[in-house]
Order: sequence, then structure tokens, then C-alpha cells
Amino acid sequence: MPDAYTLRSEARFGSCLRVRDRAGNSLSLLDVLVVLLVAIAMCASADAAGGQEIRTYQRLEPAQARSEAVFSQISHVRELRDGGVMVADSGGRWVALMDPALATSSVIVENNPFGNSGRGRGLIPWRGDSTLLIDLPNRAALVVDAFGDIRREIAIPTVQLAQCLLGGDTGTPTVDASGRVICQMPLASVNASGSSRSNWVGLQVADSSPLIRVDIASWAIDTVALLRTPRIRLVVLDYGEGRYASAPVLVPLHVADDWARLDDGTLAIVRGADYRVDRITLDGAQLTSALLPFLAQPLTAARKTAMLDSMRAALAALRAAHAPAGALDPPWRIVTGTVDHTQIRAMTIVLPNAARDPAFMAARRARELSPLVIGTPEDLPDFVPPFRPGSVRADGEGHLWIPTLQVVDGSVVYDVVRAADMRLTHVLVPAGQTIVGFGAGGAVYLASGEPGAMRLERARIPFER
Repeated sequence: MPDAYTLRSEARFGSCLRVRDRAGNSLSLLDVLVVLLVAIAMCASADAAGGQEIRTYQRLEPAQARSEAVFSQISHVRELRDGGVMVADSGGRWVALMDPALATSSVIVENNPFGNSGRGRGLIPWRGDSTLLIDLPNRAALVVDAFGDIRREIAIPTVQLAQCLLGGDTGTPTVDASGRVICQMPLASVNASGSSRSNWVGLQVADSSPLIRVDIASWAIDTVALLRTPRIRLVVLDYGEGRYASAPVLVPLHVADDWARLDDGTLAIVRGADYRVDRITLDGAQLTSALLPFLAQPLTAARKTAMLDSMRAALAALRAAHAPAGALDPPWRIVTGTVDHTQIRAMTIVLPNAARDPAFMAARRARELSPLVIGTPEDLPDFVPPFRPGSVRADGEGHLWIPTLQVVDGSVVYDVVRAADMRLTHVLVPAGQTIVGFGAGGAVYLASGEPGAMRLERARIPFER
């Protein structure tokens, strides 16, 4: 196990933050916006009197294996009992089966040539070594065996359920001991004004969504808990000549809950507003932890404006690099009054979930580019959230891995919580790497590299388990 090292953090609101290592060397951390990670460099917790807290950080052990195959965007990973690894690529929309050394791979499901598929992006461990792959366009769950062969296809009754099983921004679907799939329902939009269909203004996204259990055999559903969702505002855009679009307002920070299933079947819900872990045991008992250590760093109006300007520039550069030749970005205006539905010739709907992936919105390839509506300072929270929603995962040994918005020495800090006693360990994951799954014996799977050129790596948990 590599040696841990200790950093002393100094809390200085509204200025550059500096940390010192044991040798006294000064390391400067700037408050920066990283669009893909939405990571803000900030110091560790300090007491209200301005004191200093000593934190010990662990680093992941060096990668033991690295894939030859290159992926566009790794979304799900499952390690099989023989050590093989199933990988879902949501960007390229294909699923691969890799050998234990990650050296060779075979394609299980390829991209649907008829449109924007999303086929096979959802990858859910099921019975034994069988896996459910979610085919959203065909509203079906494909049952795949350990050899990568599709054994049967199960029809999914509704699109909303298919989106829930697909997972992604609303967590990673999993299965309980009874074979029921656990997933969070996708974001839903509502008309805030409550008026007739002619009023297309004032749309909002519901502030919560249910975490549900789904019986695949009967499609019976029961609600486990309600989770806070990101505060996403929708606007109506007028392109002229009766052409309108409903689009989400994009911001770099969201406060929301996240969840994961622990190895003993307990469901853990990480609350974004006050940073604690609620647990729901197999017998239905609900347990609440004490608040996890977190420095509530305020966001001033000036800092909010700077973040939004940085986001606007980064998305503009991303769009310029990825927009196809001849793609149009027609002018539009935000509608501030009501729209008579009889005057609407065409209405394009951009789903609220897209607001949680601004990079996808910026790089989306289409004849007409998706509208990028950047938010205002009022759309941002007043404090930096404790973690990035949609990225919490559980390993097979009772730990929750929570990616925070803290950056230390160029690495993202993961708060690793042992659910049995809420013991907290801080693990550094290098920038450009994201934890996408876990395996036996303390294996950690990471997506390494930039979107479009990602490789899968396997490392080891750096602390005693």
C-alpha cells in the first residue's frame, strides 16, 4: 500500500487557496471551472474560528491493466466472475466484452444505424453472470449471458421506465436480492403556471423524483424514497415563422441527491443539501448519519458571473471543434410572454436531462445545433455543493465513493464512506480519470482520457478493507 501524505489547508474565502505539504512547499490552487468535471478547486474543511485541519489523503495504486480498445464515453462497467469485464460506451453506443487483462475485446451490441440509438448504454448486473442491456429506441431489455450472447429480449412497457432503467445522470441502476431492478425515475417537466396548454412560458422541472424498485416479471413498481433533483429551468425559444423550442437553461453547478446500493443490500442516499447519508435497510428501517465534514464555501455574485462566463467560452470552443460542416445555429429569442398554440407550426423539445450534460449539448451533431441557453447568477446555488450528483458509486466491500468538488494537487478528492460506521477516507483520483466501477479483491475501474479517446484502466483500492 502506498504511503499516505498529509496536507494542511488554509481557508481564505474569495482568494487563491494554498496548501502546504510536509516539507513546507507551497502549492497554489486556483478557483477554476472544469466543464466536464465541474470541479472547483477549494480548500479542505476548517473550523469557524479560522483554524486549520490536518487531512490525510490516499492515492489509488498505479494501474495494473489498461485496455487496448478506445472508447468514446465509458458509462457502465461490470466485472464478471471469471474476471472478464463488460463495458458500455454511451458515446459510441456499443457494448464490449473484454478479457481479464483488458487486452482483447469483442463487440456484443453495436450502434443502431437508424438514428441516435442509445442502445445498450444501460448495463445492469442481473441473475448470476447474466446482464440486462437497455435498448431505449426499441423499449426493450436484452438479456446477455457471460459469453456476450443475447439470450432473450424483454419488452419494457413505457418509455419513462426504459429511461429509468437506462440510468446515467440519475444514478447507476442495480438489482436487489429478489431480482428487482432499483433505479431513479428521470427528470420530469411541469408547467409552473398551471394554465392552459396555450401558455408555454414558466416551465420548470419537478424538484424531486422517486427511487423505485421494479419487478421485471410483472412490472410492478414500488417507491423506496424521494430524491432531490437538480434545479433546472426551462425556457421557450422563438425562432420565427412559427418555430419554437423548449430548452433547459445550462449552469455548471447543481445541488441534488444521489444514491447507490451497498453490498449488503442497504440503499444509501447521499443528500446534497446538508451532506449526510441516509440508509434504507432490507427490513425497511431508515437510518440517518451525522453530517459529513464539508466546508460550505459561498458563491458571491461576482464569482457566479465569472463561472458562467467561463462555461460560455468553454462550450463555444467545444461546439466550434465538433460542429459538423454546414450545421446551422439559427438566431432565437427567449419568449417572455404567452404563446398561442394555434400559431405554433413546429415545437422542438430538448429534454431536461440534457442540462446535466452541457458538453453533450455543445457537441451534439445535427443539421441544426441544439440551443445553448446559459443561465444567470440567480440560477446558481449560493454555496459550492459538496459533490457532483450522478457519480456516487458503491464498491463490493461496504464503501460509498463520493466525488467531491475539491481538487488537491491536481487530483479530484473522493470522500470514501464506510457505511458500517461512517468512517471517512479521502482518496485522490488524478484529473482526467473517473471511477466507473469496482471488482473483486479491491479492483477499481477508471475511465481515463478525454471523451472520444477513453481507455479503461484497472487499479486497486489504496486502503485496508
